Amino acid sequence: PFTRDRWKPATAIGVLMMGAYLGVLGAMAVAPLAYVIAAREVSIVMTTLAGVFLLGERATWRRLGGAALIFGGLVAIALSR
Repeated sequence: PFTRDRWKPATAIGVLMMGAYLGVLGAMAVAPLAYVIAAREVSIVMTTLAGVFLLGERATWRRLGGAALIFGGLVAIALSR
């Protein structure tokens, strides 16, 4: 539940989310859309790693394999330029 003592972290998260959204909109204005959309998917890889290493979540083969496939796709897109 949201309590009065959690307004600072909630505000910080809201500001960071708005900044990320504005960053994506700005990138869409200057870069090819396909690259921007693909690069957004790096968040899946980052949250998988954060979940495993920072939060102590279980690293299953399915989760790590999915993150590795996404990362491989991003590398392939980057190298195709």
